[in-house]
Amino acid sequence: MRPLATLTNASMTRNKYQHRPFYLRMANLAGHLPGLGGSLNPDGLTKKAVQKTNLSDFGLDSWRDGFFRLCESLEDEAELNFVGRMSARSHLTQLLVNRLQVQAARSSDVRIAQQTIPAPVIISGLPRSGSTLLHGLLAQDPAIRVPWTWEVMLPCPLPGQKRAHDRRRIERTDSMLKWVDRLAPRFRTVHPNGAELPQECIAITAHEFASVEFHTTFNVPSYQKWLDKQDGLAAMHYHKVFLQHLQIHGEAGRWCLKAPAHLYTLAALAKVYPDARFVFTQRDPLKVAASIASHGVILRSAFSDVVDIAAVADYWVKWWAEGWQRANQFRTGHAVVDLDYETLVADPIQAVRTLYSGLMMRLTDEAEQNMRLFLSANPQDKHGRHRYTLEEFGLKPAKVRSLFGG
Repeated sequence: MRPLATLTNASMTRNKYQHRPFYLRMANLAGHLPGLGGSLNPDGLTKKAVQKTNLSDFGLDSWRDGFFRLCESLEDEAELNFVGRMSARSHLTQLLVNRLQVQAARSSDVRIAQQTIPAPVIISGLPRSGSTLLHGLLAQDPAIRVPWTWEVMLPCPLPGQKRAHDRRRIERTDSMLKWVDRLAPRFRTVHPNGAELPQECIAITAHEFASVEFHTTFNVPSYQKWLDKQDGLAAMHYHKVFLQHLQIHGEAGRWCLKAPAHLYTLAALAKVYPDARFVFTQRDPLKVAASIASHGVILRSAFSDVVDIAAVADYWVKWWAEGWQRANQFRTGHAVVDLDYETLVADPIQAVRTLYSGLMMRLTDEAEQNMRLFLSANPQDKHGRHRYTLEEFGLKPAKVRSLFGG
């Protein structure tokens, strides 16, 4: 935890994304006093999760290395403010609790491990290229099954709650998500946020502590460097465990999954789901780059008072450029359907029709009608315009072009 003497220097680095309510500013100020904020010691967090659930079986130990590295990186590198530290503790503890409960359910019901995940549709591609819109549209098809945000954040019943009473979990999730709006009010202009919206797979692999979610939210470069060297197989195996759990306790349908970060784990996905169909969304990198940078800065700024805007932008543009190169290499020998952002936003329904044809799926009248209702209820810029420029993040068009190979 940074000493109080460094607060003056830290405050000088604040950016326009760090406009916080008075009570949050006061909480962060008070949190620099000794003894407040709590430890991110991995053994302590693990013990806390065990005490909360009265469970001790986390399943396979493949998660432990990532978890310990993440905790170490959060302590040594993230420069968390008080709210950031409390948020990290709460989130990591909830992930551990979820993992314990999912494993307990799996151990008590042999049918869960017998669940098959046939031919999932996996959406990836550059971020800010329409994948969220596409995922939301496909989620309206009754034949499609997506991971809903509420069931990913709270995959098991709350204490005293019966499995059928999901409304309490939905309400609890919405309550948890309201804190995102308080901590990062501009994030709603970047990405939709709601308990009953489809969730990205990075929130699932976070339970394996092998997810880019953490470096996106906190500055944990050592952890991310370790993650980039992994082959992704352990994360994708747990991803399947999680889907099996959701599938037996929820609605049926062909899974449609989404995460731009899957660009780094495509080979692992193909091994775990050998009959998967892949969809890559595409967009001009010049339009993607500044949006990526803004996304990263908004999240980091909620949890730290020390955010180097240019460094965040430079890192993520390079990281996603490398991911796109990996995606292009993956194309050889794998079935991939491409969808252009401009085509999608110009006529979403026609774009979906074309996509279904490429995936050899049938778009029913009911599904199309549901999609039209979804579009009406969720217009672009529903929560305000996401404004950004390359210049504010120190990005040069020529450099961006070169990174993405033209």
